[in-house]
Amino acid sequence: MALIAGGIWVLVFSSAIRAAEMKMPEQEFRMPVDLPMDLSGNFGQLRSTHFHAGLDIRTRQVIGHKIVAVGDGYVSRIGVNVYGYGKVVYVTHPNGKTTVYAHLDQFAPKLAKRVEEAWATQKKYEVNIELKPWELPVVKGEQLGLSGNTGGSGGPHLHFELRDTETGDHLNPLKHGYKLADTKKPVFTGLRLYSLEESGRVNGQKSQVDIPILPADGNYRAKLSNIPVSGSVGIGINAYDPLDLNSFKMGLYALKMTVNGEVEYAYVHDRFSYEEGRRIVLHCDYEDKISSNNAIEKLWVLPGNDSRLYARGPGSGVLQIEPGKTYSIRIEAQDINGNISRLEFTLSGEAKQKEISSILPAGKDFSFLSDSAEEFSGDAFSVVFPKDGLYDHLFLPALSKSILNPGELAAWQIGHAKMFLKKQAEIRLKLPAIPEPILKKLYLLHEGKREILGELKNTEYVFSYSRLGRFALLADTLKPDLNALEITPEGTLKNYRGTLRFKTADTHSGIASWEAYINDSFQLLEYEYKENLLFTRNPNVKPGKNTIRVVVKDAVGNATEFKAEFSL
Repeated sequence: MALIAGGIWVLVFSSAIRAAEMKMPEQEFRMPVDLPMDLSGNFGQLRSTHFHAGLDIRTRQVIGHKIVAVGDGYVSRIGVNVYGYGKVVYVTHPNGKTTVYAHLDQFAPKLAKRVEEAWATQKKYEVNIELKPWELPVVKGEQLGLSGNTGGSGGPHLHFELRDTETGDHLNPLKHGYKLADTKKPVFTGLRLYSLEESGRVNGQKSQVDIPILPADGNYRAKLSNIPVSGSVGIGINAYDPLDLNSFKMGLYALKMTVNGEVEYAYVHDRFSYEEGRRIVLHCDYEDKISSNNAIEKLWVLPGNDSRLYARGPGSGVLQIEPGKTYSIRIEAQDINGNISRLEFTLSGEAKQKEISSILPAGKDFSFLSDSAEEFSGDAFSVVFPKDGLYDHLFLPALSKSILNPGELAAWQIGHAKMFLKKQAEIRLKLPAIPEPILKKLYLLHEGKREILGELKNTEYVFSYSRLGRFALLADTLKPDLNALEITPEGTLKNYRGTLRFKTADTHSGIASWEAYINDSFQLLEYEYKENLLFTRNPNVKPGKNTIRVVVKDAVGNATEFKAEFSL
């Protein structure tokens, strides 16, 4: 690898992957929508919780574009989800590939029929329908639905994926026949150095330091000519790829870092599994990304991270600095069309600082090499890490006390928020004295944001999670809001155009379930959480008087009921 120059290294790294993919004859796929390949997101782009697994094709901020099958095959799965993919269709093709079409507004009639049957049987909005090859065959160009903005979508677009049918791996569609207008080189916007040990330093700093870079047309350099470093050092960069058709910032296709001419770190975004896609929490300076959307990519691999994304494998990219030695660093960023930009700088090795012995707090060290589950009990909590559950060595303090914020019943600081786990750990929190009526209304917030529901077991609140940090216990005793938009208090319909809508919201544990009955018959309500809206198209109403009952519950069981009579 160290002797391979320019963009050729990408071909060498991914040759084995593509050889495996060639076991099936390639099918020439068409575009899934009759619009240009104009993207707002590309494969491998850095998202908040994952590497982006497909292409976000812009639909000109319009809902309702015709979405079609890109090739012959059969509909193998239809999904309806409040979050995530929203309304989604999976088509399996005879060439070993499966294509995915997400955030749809509506399904084509024969698919919609299957969804309506599932709604009637299961009596819930979220359904997952798996189909046999003979049930819903489709031909290339056949309509699957209309583009939309359902699920976790930030605006109207089509999320399109290509997968390996056998393994489920996500594949880069731009390596399988699709082309993108991109003649511009990637852009470097930041350089950060990290000291990875207590006695090391980076430009005189103990933890990390941002180094200014001088912009250029594809050739960047650090503003400092020789940067003093010592100990174990990690390098981070911020970069993006511009496109020809719009101003959106795409993720890089590939990156390589050489140190004194030897490749120390490299990745290529050709394919990854679902689990590998979630390891963005290790790939980025994650706290920075979440708090300020500053996506610094860390150019080293933790020893327990065996993702196939990285050419050199676990442990690569960490620089062990020797005093008096000079390190010439070159980082090459490449887009899908082979455009390359380079960032160069020099590190100057210095002696490590004299270590000052310090007394560690009470706690326990855990190894990522552990071949069995390990348990640890702190002052007010206990944690069980499963076998092979860590990405790196971890020290967990026993003390967990945390100052309470308004509204919190209790809080625990278990490690810190940058401690990500390879597998979910079981966490048991010892509860303070809480009145009996409140015990059934408990929920957790992680780092003040993510809501977690656990299980009450005696005097402990038990849950599983893949990240440590601050956990706060709260109680939700308030009912959700629920208001009809078309049905007036007088029992008439206002601005009714074939759809009944209800505004609903819950600012604590969140909306969890809902049901509706019109004239005592079940009526499916769709839910668009971004608009706090429950609605039904073409409800089962009749001329004259009708009755309706809607019940909405939050995650801890608080319920609000709406009942009315109205005339059509």
